[in-house]
Amino acid sequence: MKWIEKPLQPLKGEIIVCACGNKYLKTRDQQKMCVRCMMKERDSLR
Repeated sequence: MKWIEKPLQPLKGEIIVCACGNKYLKTRDQQKMCVRCMMKERDSLR
């Protein structure tokens, strides 16, 4: 069996550490927190 090697793709954003300690890939222009914290904030507004 032969392995297929893929070249590494460059990241499309920067890796940032959220206030909760999670690392996230910043993909949205005004993103200030990880997706988990965004969902917690959204759920608290309901």
